[in-house]
Amino acid sequence: MNNRIEHFIEVVWDGGAIYTLGRQGPDLATGMLIEGNVASNKRPSGGGNIFYTDGGSRYITLKNNASFNNPVGYIDFGGAPPLTALLPNDLQIILSIASDLKKPYGSDTGGCRTFGDIYYEENYFSDYIFFDICPYETNGVKYPTRMSYFFNFFAFDEAQVPVPILDAAGAHLEADPSAPFKITSISPLTGDSLLLEFNSKPGGKYYIQYSNSLEIWETVLPAIFATGYTDDWSDTGPPKTQSLPLEADRRFYRIVEAAP
Repeated sequence: MNNRIEHFIEVVWDGGAIYTLGRQGPDLATGMLIEGNVASNKRPSGGGNIFYTDGGSRYITLKNNASFNNPVGYIDFGGAPPLTALLPNDLQIILSIASDLKKPYGSDTGGCRTFGDIYYEENYFSDYIFFDICPYETNGVKYPTRMSYFFNFFAFDEAQVPVPILDAAGAHLEADPSAPFKITSISPLTGDSLLLEFNSKPGGKYYIQYSNSLEIWETVLPAIFATGYTDDWSDTGPPKTQSLPLEADRRFYRIVEAAP
């Protein structure tokens, strides 16, 4: 849970950020939970699935995970040999040729001979097509089976992933409590919104103020009560502010620290 995975599949070509193999419990309710993991910036040419539920994987729930900036890679078994070279079998020749052709391989989710019973809820992926490189069928049942999806979202970059998921993922070093009180960043969000991040103190009380002229300032209610040394606030327009920030000609912000 809550891992931050970046710059992976740097050497081998077939891999993933999170990998499972086999049955993960007696049923879905008590099986494996994969939650709060954020994976990004895979080596572009590296093939593989980001959330890789491989051979026989079953009874797995994936919830509140994110994958972005992970372009589809390709098969790489090494280049095709000279026509005069002797190889053990035809399959090796086919795989080598597929490597030369840079055949696409992988997705945000996928696996080989995955059993199924996998549930996806409130994830943020760029693609929800399960990359099934080697589907199989037995006794009239096609696998993977019983793949369920509920309330998932598309995300193609970090700005489209909720801040709480990003903040919770990975190791965190406590901020310097002596850092000056200031707005540290303003970044765009989807829907013409903006995200403000600022230094704070645990238990501190802060008011966001905004202006379109630097003459008249409006105070946003309610106040923000910080729980750590950094905090954030999103300007998503009404009813917080008069309009969406990126629809205005200009907008200025300041933060007022008040007595708790």
